[in-house]
Amino acid sequence: MYILDDTTETPREVGFDFRVPDGWSEFDLSGATLADRRAELLSAYADDPQRQEAANAMLDGVTRELKRATDLGLIAAAGTLENYDDGLFMANVCVFSLTTSPGQSADLFSIAESIHPKRDQTPGETWLQTVPVDLPETGTAARVFGLAEHRVDEENRVRSIVMHTVIKVPRRDRQLLVSCSSPNTDHPDELLDLFDAITQTVRFWQQDAPATAAR
Repeated sequence: MYILDDTTETPREVGFDFRVPDGWSEFDLSGATLADRRAELLSAYADDPQRQEAANAMLDGVTRELKRATDLGLIAAAGTLENYDDGLFMANVCVFSLTTSPGQSADLFSIAESIHPKRDQTPGETWLQTVPVDLPETGTAARVFGLAEHRVDEENRVRSIVMHTVIKVPRRDRQLLVSCSSPNTDHPDELLDLFDAITQTVRFWQQDAPATAAR
């Protein structure tokens, strides 16, 4: 269970849960899980320096993104990194708690579309679609999905299959962003079905807040 911290004084806590496929690992946001996975892969590829290099590069990127994402409100993450005969399969889900600053729009669709600005995409080579979606436990949400491109640095860009869903948090002035992505762009339909199934499991819960200890 994840509690959504809030500065608003209220007798009720609000939190959320979600489920991931069997075999996926929930990430320790300190990076310990990724460090363990790196050690496993490097050991498995001991006789294949090229795959070791590819695994290292991929995990370096994930580690950088994890640190950056934590600063932006990341509160939960999980993923998988599997070795198959034709290469690595990697996918992840990250959950962010978002608040809007004064002057910013709290519209769910505006938030969703801001994740991958059109100016950062390559026309004709990437595609993104924005739609409303009804989730069984949380109601109507805003979703953007497709093949997106994002800048790693000044010279390099990475393309991924993505699905970002923005959900209004009940009893709070904030939103939950469920962000799924994979660099394995050859099978978009299967990945989007997987990401939708994960997002469908999100649910909110409420409970009485613990009493403040008397001083």
